Amino acid sequence: MKRTFLWSLLGLIVAVCSLSACGNSDDSKDDEKGVNSSYLYGTWEAIHAEGYYTEDGKKVTYNEDVNGLDSEYMEHLQLNTDGTFSYLYPDNGEWTDDGDYGIFSLNGTDVSLRYHDDDEVEHRTIIKLTSDRLVLSWDNTEGTKHAVYTYKKLK
Repeated sequence: MKRTFLWSLLGLIVAVCSLSACGNSDDSKDDEKGVNSSYLYGTWEAIHAEGYYTEDGKKVTYNEDVNGLDSEYMEHLQLNTDGTFSYLYPDNGEWTDDGDYGIFSLNGTDVSLRYHDDDEVEHRTIIKLTSDRLVLSWDNTEGTKHAVYTYKKLK
């Protein structure tokens, strides 16, 4: 009887240990929300833009798919593994950064951007990040602008 109990106890311990080892142990995830930073690096192209801004005291809203180089919201966002970034915009068949580049850091779902010519830091919140989609949200400090951009990964 004692031997049967010990074998049963040993079997239970082995079962518990083997089941507890089956959790999700993806070491590349940076926070509890599952942001995989390895997906972040590369070149992203805007495919959808929505939000609002204030112009002449009036709130202007937009919600547009970004189609073609002539779209007002077309941009590429490059996030490099060395911590540098640049926003690129179409200009007569070429892509130019218009001075929109600098360094960035990632802390959970917060992407902090420090432009090369500015001491202030802008923040973007990662709403979604997969191997081929990135959704970023941000507001300006005055509360006059809110944007949510969806990007597809180019490379």
